[in-house]
Amino acid sequence: MLKNPFFKLAWPHVVAIGVLVILASVYFSPLLQGYDLNQSDIVNWRGMSQESANYRALHNEEALWSDSMFGGMPTYQTSLTHHANLLRPILLTLRLGLPGAIGTLFLCFLGYYILGLSLRLGPWYSLIGAVAFGFATINILYLGAGHTGKVTSIAFLAPALGGFIMAYRGKLIRGAAVFMLFLGLNIAANHLQMTYYLAILLGAVAVGEFIRLVVSKEIKKAIVTSVVLVAAAVIAVLPNASNLMTTFEYSKLTTRGSSDLTIKPASGSNMEKEGLSESYILDYNFASGEQWSILIPNAKGGAVEAIGKEHKDAIVKAAAENKNVNKFKDDLKGQSAYWGDQHYSGGAFYFGAIAVFLFFLAFVGVKDSLKWPFLVISLLALALCLKEYAGFNKLFIEQVPMYNKFRDSKMILVLIQLIAGAWGMVFLKQVVEEGFSWAKRKKTIVAAAVGVAVVALVLVVSSPGITGDFQSAEEEKQFAELRKNAGDEQQDMIDNYEGALTSVRQEILVDDAKRSLMLVFLAGGVVVAMLYVSNKTIRQAAIPVFGLLILFDGMSVSKRYLNLEKEKGAYKKFVAISEKELPILPNTADASILDREKVNVDDFDGKTQALKQALVASNDYTHTKASDLDSVAMFGALQLNTDFRVVRLGNPFNDASTSFYHKSIGGYHGAKLKAYQEVIDFYLAEQVDSLLAYLRAGTYDSLGSSLGVVNMLNTKYIIGNPNAPALSNPFTNGPAWFVTNVKVVENSDAEMTELGKLNTRTEAVVQSKFANEFHASSVAVDSTANVTLKTYETNQVSYTVNNTSSADQPVVFSEIYYPKGWVCKVDGNPVNYAKVNYILRGIMVPAGSHEVVWSFEPTVWKTGNSVSYAGSILLIILLFGAGFYEFKNRKA
Repeated sequence: MLKNPFFKLAWPHVVAIGVLVILASVYFSPLLQGYDLNQSDIVNWRGMSQESANYRALHNEEALWSDSMFGGMPTYQTSLTHHANLLRPILLTLRLGLPGAIGTLFLCFLGYYILGLSLRLGPWYSLIGAVAFGFATINILYLGAGHTGKVTSIAFLAPALGGFIMAYRGKLIRGAAVFMLFLGLNIAANHLQMTYYLAILLGAVAVGEFIRLVVSKEIKKAIVTSVVLVAAAVIAVLPNASNLMTTFEYSKLTTRGSSDLTIKPASGSNMEKEGLSESYILDYNFASGEQWSILIPNAKGGAVEAIGKEHKDAIVKAAAENKNVNKFKDDLKGQSAYWGDQHYSGGAFYFGAIAVFLFFLAFVGVKDSLKWPFLVISLLALALCLKEYAGFNKLFIEQVPMYNKFRDSKMILVLIQLIAGAWGMVFLKQVVEEGFSWAKRKKTIVAAAVGVAVVALVLVVSSPGITGDFQSAEEEKQFAELRKNAGDEQQDMIDNYEGALTSVRQEILVDDAKRSLMLVFLAGGVVVAMLYVSNKTIRQAAIPVFGLLILFDGMSVSKRYLNLEKEKGAYKKFVAISEKELPILPNTADASILDREKVNVDDFDGKTQALKQALVASNDYTHTKASDLDSVAMFGALQLNTDFRVVRLGNPFNDASTSFYHKSIGGYHGAKLKAYQEVIDFYLAEQVDSLLAYLRAGTYDSLGSSLGVVNMLNTKYIIGNPNAPALSNPFTNGPAWFVTNVKVVENSDAEMTELGKLNTRTEAVVQSKFANEFHASSVAVDSTANVTLKTYETNQVSYTVNNTSSADQPVVFSEIYYPKGWVCKVDGNPVNYAKVNYILRGIMVPAGSHEVVWSFEPTVWKTGNSVSYAGSILLIILLFGAGFYEFKNRKA
């Protein structure tokens, strides 16, 4: 077997991949013991997608619309399975059947391993680079929070880049195939922000490689390679058409899209006329100096947590230098250890001190034109990750297409994570294989670069102030406010306290800087030694040394944020699988709504049993107790057959837990419909706050029509205390109603202004462009006229409308207006409908009794599926073709 050529070729890769499987499994070992990660965003995702999941299980088809969040929205970005994208089975295969976060972390390792092979690093250097990339804290932090799609997208950045470079470096067919496959998988992961950043990097690499080939007088090769890669990118997009086409159409109407509203709510808003506001985009960006955190995790304190929780030693050390620390010791323990300006920080974006160190050395030690696009992208990322709305941030937000569609733009630092490990391994390989033979001048330059890195960290240790202030901008404001009216004695106390806080935070930084200094000093010593050791075998001993150091470095910092600690015998970061399957249990308020409403559902018990059987068959609740599954089925049957909504007081517009069991006027989503967000900003949030205030006072009977927007959304129940029965809202307008007065206005500004003045039960407002589809009747509405909800399904709602007058009458439906797919038919005949009250739908109903049916039939979904199927087949055929070509030329 040892002489078998295939075995000789394969065994290093088998060993390397086996090591990566073991590392991922060890790090997330509770997943193999009946636990799963406790991920807050997954809880919200389960809430937002529960109605769609129930519908899918029951009908074996996709719910394209759901009323479970924000009154109603397409499920394109909440819970939609794109079966036409045949890359999904490939993704599942690459995970090797590994569960949850283990499989996702393994994908990060595997993708980077492929990048290393694409750069001709061989298995061992590729393995080390994969470890550095996988344990970069971006991956760990976002897995811990539940951003699985984001981390999966990050995992496929590396092999896509590898294939791209490979194509330009002489392996056109193989490289284009690898690029095409992994770009397709990256897009399929459905985090377009990561794909956008990858496109920036690929553009820089393409320019650099094109110039290199032109300078080498290989113009034809440059053109052919570029054309082939563009074609490969187009083909990679095609299997994802069902997602991209629906998202593109939907995005125009979301908070990422444009609006013709020019007025602003009194409370302000993060929404702009086009895209997101700069403050919203930069909300999670770095304070100046926080870029040090890619090298020193606690450059700004790491995570938002109390100093006394994780940094007790810092208080003790600081007390030795500043006598005031002990004076304020108890209060300092409760202060935040994080002093940057991000809205919130779960931890530092740390890429590994050794990995970043080798990346730095590669710029002086590696003679390869790729370093120039890598350098440009690195400097650009370090500039764009900052919070200040100036310079590159201002330029990109205002001028670069689509850049203002994404928030948390510090995520562009993922490009440094992407190139640092691999480029550092390129340097390490050259030092091991060629270092001794390098010219004296080159050795001197590399040794000097080692010295520069060490000196830089020594300066941080000795003068931590060079990294910036030790207060956040908000804290500086608070201290300034305290000083305004303080006397001399109080001024001294404030100064002493401020100095004590600074001293403690300096110790937090210095401790971590010493750690990074030690690692860089060790790595630098090995690098310099390799330059002067003639025996190659001895130099190769550095490979496992670096591997172990990088593993220790990355894993030890990652465990600060996601570890296996227990409290009272239970994991702090993990929960039982049964709790993950059912993260939200119904409370007293939920149960009271179920008890009151199930009598309104025909054959409720039969529908509950049918849904329960479907849920069992779906295997989504294999660890859930039978009694809990009964609750899921009962609430699911109610949700799938009724159309009323619920508001949970507190913060309903940033919480999807209500949506797990009910239809909600709130929710949790980064791309809700823009019109709905505008109504939240102008009226809905204020009305919910008013409702809360009245409830605290013991009554809400006097509110009446002042809850106009709440009432027009068919908000039938109010949950104040979850441990008490829900309150009925007697003012709700119901699922649909006739109105007697229609106000016609000219534009969105006027419509929004008028909405706040309406008695929505009897009045409505429309823009003049909809006046033909919705207007007041010359004949008064008969008092016996009525509208009854007949059936509800996610994709179709039907009503019986009894217009007892002699003329067409305007009817408002408590359904969210979305012009791209909803079809209205009266007695089977299509009719035009209007946007009413800024976010609802309305039609004119003829005299007599009629059936009105609303059905969601988006053309883009059907077209997208057809393109996805065709694109998937084309991509797979090309992959097989490329494989056959490589097989024929295997000897070469």
